[in-house]
Amino acid sequence: MLIILLGGMLAFFPPDINAATFQVEAEVKQ
Repeated sequence: MLIILLGGMLAFFPPDINAATFQVEAEVKQ
């Protein structure tokens, strides 16, 4: 569910925020 929400949010955010979101997502998965 969170993955889907993040995916939807990524479409609206600029690339810089996209990179930050991916970093947070990677840390959460660890």
